[in-house]
Amino acid sequence: MEFSSGVGTPFVCVFINFLFYFVALVPVRRAQALQEEGYDNSNPRDQYNRLPDWGKRAIGAANNTFEGLVFFSIAVFMYAFSHMLSLNPFGNKYNNIEMTANILCVVYIVSRVC
Repeated sequence: MEFSSGVGTPFVCVFINFLFYFVALVPVRRAQALQEEGYDNSNPRDQYNRLPDWGKRAIGAANNTFEGLVFFSIAVFMYAFSHMLSLNPFGNKYNNIEMTANILCVVYIVSRVC
């Protein structure tokens, strides 16, 4: 059992989406660092309530990115395992399915950027 060559693009898109989460955390950490007490290690969630509006929006964006990462990753892994286990009812004719999956993954990543 091995992955077909058509699942490379979706896995790259999962990795890119994973990186988006860490990029989304940069403004949150910046907002925390700009506060007088700096980063509150003992109560970081309480500190979120004291952040300026842009810091609170950054927290929302980071949480949204993480939530999207979970469902997108599950969808990609289900697609990959359907190839690996030959659960696809279309036999070996994956070309249209692979192309559609690749396009959908790239469209999802582009929509997350925009």
